[in-house]
Amino acid sequence: MTKDFYTAIKERRSIYGINNEVKVSDEKIKEIVEFAVKHTPSAFNSQSSRLVVLTGEAHNKLWDITTETLRKAVGGGDFTGTQQKMDSFKSGYGTILFLEDESVVKSLQEQFATYADNFPIWSQHTSGMHQLVVWTAL
Repeated sequence: MTKDFYTAIKERRSIYGINNEVKVSDEKIKEIVEFAVKHTPSAFNSQSSRLVVLTGEAHNKLWDITTETLRKAVGGGDFTGTQQKMDSFKSGYGTILFLEDESVVKSLQEQFATYADNFPIWSQHTSGMHQLVVWTAL
């Protein structure tokens, strides 16, 4: 079933009780991410956003690496709360990483020096729009 845009935005919510129950197929996730990358607007049509979908072992490895990195940063401090949060993220089905290609941003800064200070900001705006499109579509 497809919802109209207003309804989809109105009903979109963050879910904090993460689990690995899949509501859509891997193919549908891929379709949504590819649609977002292709059709979400960006300043100067820069298309600086990069999205990476991780499932299975790649998803687990990301959260293991993140956990160990944070454990080192905390040092001897209490890691209990952070461990619980990392475990909750890892318990999900997958992860979508939203990244910005800094080389695209830098190239635009060089080409259009008048707007150079704005390109990093516009790049982050684009990332936010991608996140809204993907999470609403999911």
